[in-house]
Amino acid sequence: ERSSRNFQELTTKMMLYARDIEHYQKRLREEGESRQRLTRYIDHNLADKIMNNKEDTPLQNTRQEATILFADIRSFTSISEHMAPEEVIGMLNAYFDAMVEIIFHHNGVLDKFVGDELMATFGLLGEPEEGPLNALNAAIDMQRRCKSLMSEFRLKGYPVFEVGIGVNTGDVVMGNV
Repeated sequence: ERSSRNFQELTTKMMLYARDIEHYQKRLREEGESRQRLTRYIDHNLADKIMNNKEDTPLQNTRQEATILFADIRSFTSISEHMAPEEVIGMLNAYFDAMVEIIFHHNGVLDKFVGDELMATFGLLGEPEEGPLNALNAAIDMQRRCKSLMSEFRLKGYPVFEVGIGVNTGDVVMGNV
């Protein structure tokens, strides 16, 4: 009877361990998915900072100087009117992928996409005083990349376009809204 009780205790412990392992695997999977979603919009370093933050609200609302970059495709409406929706999505994804890579390379944070426009913030990563220079360097690299991207687009049969970029530095309130 004693070995039967020991066997039952061991079986119960094994079941509890299995449940705990399953719980931790689920949590790791969810954290990995969250990290993957974050890194579509922000650099891996900032994603790690947010994921590892133990506070309830990792990005407190704070007033600080930042540099905002806006980039938008010239005459996008008339361009997209002559394309199939799938082609528009393919073209925008290729364009945005290239632009976001440049933004991250220059320590920018992608704020949002609005149709054919993107908005990025500089001065949040690295040294804040480097924000304006990082934004300007990103803008120059974005213009250069657009030129080479247009050659690729011609080969794919996509229309070619130009991009307008605006940069402004000033005080903003950053955080969770």
